[in-house]
This record gives sequence, C-alpha cells and structure tokens, in this order.
Amino acid sequence: MSPTVPQGGALEIEFPVFRKRICPLVTKRWLYDAAGERHSIPQFTTGLRLLAGRETYKRSITVPTAATPGPARYEVTLDYICNPLQSWIGPIHVVSPPIKFTITPSDPAQPIPSGSDG
Repeated sequence: MSPTVPQGGALEIEFPVFRKRICPLVTKRWLYDAAGERHSIPQFTTGLRLLAGRETYKRSITVPTAATPGPARYEVTLDYICNPLQSWIGPIHVVSPPIKFTITPSDPAQPIPSGSDG
C-alpha cells in the first residue's frame, strides 16, 4: 500500500479476507478525499470462480484527478444475499476496514490544504 498517492495516480490495496461461503453480492468501492467528498471507484469483473476460504484482496485503483489533496481513505461495501429471507428483509451489509493514505497534488506547485482530516 502506498502512503501517498498523487491525484490521478495508482493506490495499491492489499488485505486478507476469509469467505465462509459464496453468495450473490453487490460491491461498491468508495474513496473519501480531504474535503469529505465521496468518489465512486469503477467496479471490476475478475471472471474468476470465487471459492470459500482465505485469500488476499489485491487491487490497484486510480485516485480521481478531482479528489482534494490531503488525508483520504478507501472503503469497500459489500451487500450479500445468501438466502431467501435476506432477499425479503435486506442483505448482510459489510464495510471493509478503511485504507488511509494521503493524496498529493498532481501539480507539485498546488499546496495540500491544512486542517483536513480524512
């Protein structure tokens, strides 16, 4: 993982996951910048057959050029529907641990705002 990433640069994400079983899910990926703005990160399709058990989540995401420089975080939300009851009452909602990093200006002459806390 990179502690600092320029606007438009790539953030490398890696953390372990453990799946007890495989269920249909909706995944959303978000980046929150120093101004508190939420940026949607485009989804991906791996084409791989997921299996239960341990694995490592590895992704490279592009920091939006419109993201405000300063402290930021990346999160993934997962909504699982593993049985008919969850289809009726609502999915199991899981939020990944936040990945904290700092966005730097793509133009080195642009200052990073002070007093921001992502």
